Formats: sequence, C-alpha cells, structure tokens
Amino acid sequence: GKGVEVGVCDGDYSLHLLSTWKGDRLYSVDPWKAFGEEYKDVNNAHQELHDLRYENTKKKLSVFGKRSVVIRKTSLEASVLFGDGALDFVYLDAQHHYSAVKADIEAWYPKVKVGGILGGHDYLDGVLVGGVFGVKRAVQEFAKEQNLDILVSGEMITETASWFLIKK
Repeated sequence: GKGVEVGVCDGDYSLHLLSTWKGDRLYSVDPWKAFGEEYKDVNNAHQELHDLRYENTKKKLSVFGKRSVVIRKTSLEASVLFGDGALDFVYLDAQHHYSAVKADIEAWYPKVKVGGILGGHDYLDGVLVGGVFGVKRAVQEFAKEQNLDILVSGEMITETASWFLIKK
C-alpha cells in the first residue's frame, strides 16, 4: 500500500517505517521551513538547520529508491497531491497546536481509504517544554463528529503517545 508521514524533521521515523513496513511507497512530507516566533515548537529552528535536515533526510531515505518519496511542502499543500481514498495510512506529526492539527485531520482524512488509518503523534494538550499542543482536543472533536473510536498507544506517561482512527 501507500502511506504518508507528515512532519518528518530528521527523517528517523520515515526510515523506521521504510525499514519495517513492506508497503509500496511512503511519502515523507515536511516543509523544512522556519516559521516565525508565533509558532512555539522545539523543532521550529532557523532555516539553515531545516535545509540541512532536508538534505540529510533525502540522503538517508535514498537507499529505499522508489519506495520513498520526499515532498518539501506544508501538510495542506501536500494533501492536495493525493486523491480521496488513495492512501492506506497517514501519520501526522507536524505542527501541534490545535488549529493546525484540526486542519491537518480535515485535509488528510478523506485521503485515507475505508479501513485505512489516520494517526499521529503527541496525543496531548497544553503548554509544554516542547511547545504548545492541542492534538488531543482536535482528535477528540473529529472522532466525535465522525463517530470514530480513538486508539491510543501505551506511552501516555510521556509526550510520545500516538493516536489512531480507523476510517469507516
């Protein structure tokens, strides 16, 4: 199948997915772009670091050939590149504030086929050392609107819990 990781940073999770998942193609989406001071997140670095991360990610994932496609666009810009129902999964780990997560969920959910998975990282809310998070609220609101169950990974003690919605 085909999957997308949104919010790639250094490419380590894309590397993990491509190393362990036997799917046809993984699209790794990130703008590798500095956003202004208004975006409070530990990964909102200066542009030179983003450019270096982008180059390192391309090199790191190049060993997977055509199974890996690196896309340097924002989440919303990249979402329009895919048809509705075209993807087996989408994993969101981009901007973590409420409005961004809400927009990402609404943009990517239609792209997942029935029975596919929309998931993401950092299932929590609040102002933390890593930034301002509104992931949990956005996921819960969407799941309630769509009458979906939320599955959560077991790392709730840390900031690494993942969430998953199975498309009906």
